[in-house]
Amino acid sequence: MATYKNSYNIIALFLIPFFGRTLGKIDPRKFAAVTFASIMLYLLSLVLTAYFPQNIQLGNFRLFYSMIPFVLFHAVFAATMSLLWNIGSAYFCKPHEAGEYQSVHLFLTATRAVFAPLLGVLFYELFGFVFTFSLGAASLLIAILIMIWSYRRDKAI
Repeated sequence: MATYKNSYNIIALFLIPFFGRTLGKIDPRKFAAVTFASIMLYLLSLVLTAYFPQNIQLGNFRLFYSMIPFVLFHAVFAATMSLLWNIGSAYFCKPHEAGEYQSVHLFLTATRAVFAPLLGVLFYELFGFVFTFSLGAASLLIAILIMIWSYRRDKAI
């Protein structure tokens, strides 16, 4: 598993400059939709491993074909989330309010960090791997739709 993790981090390092330029040209909500879509596809790629366990042995390393999109989507997520995290909340406020908005963002993230792992384990124990990760993907789809709706609503005004 370490090889998969190293792979997505290396790819993410090369993608950050591209996504940095992209973020400077588009609305952060559209960028957030891309970020959320990449992690949604990352989760769904992981679910595919339960149904497509085909692999190839390369020396001591076993490459699962369904892990290739997992690594690519995870790399896109790692690159885009690092950028979105740092500027996302500042976009929605006046310059002098950026610290307060980021504080609220961090507080809500910490609150989620307390409950999400517990709920994840509960759902995993009750319903299994596929349901739990599909639920995560469905939640991300809702987040994507909210970002698109928000962008279109403000664009129409």
